[in-house]
Amino acid sequence: MSVDVTSLVMDKYHLNEHIKKIEYHEKCIAELQARLERRCTHPTVVTTEKYNGGGYDYVSSVRITKTCTLCDKVLESYDDPKHRGSHA
Repeated sequence: MSVDVTSLVMDKYHLNEHIKKIEYHEKCIAELQARLERRCTHPTVVTTEKYNGGGYDYVSSVRITKTCTLCDKVLESYDDPKHRGSHA
């Protein structure tokens, strides 16, 4: 079975063109996200708590994260000081 090298080269060319477009769009998205984060006053914040179960060598913990709902920027993230960890 013979392979047409020309079609493989063209496939590689089209693949590279799509990769360039994706990289361009990722750059645009990053710039827009950064601009949104700079301008956002964080009027609405959502607080989430995530429980991490303890293991043999470490205790359980609760991670509290405060995130802006408009720009998705993490404003605060810390371990719950009131949580008393326990081993599994």
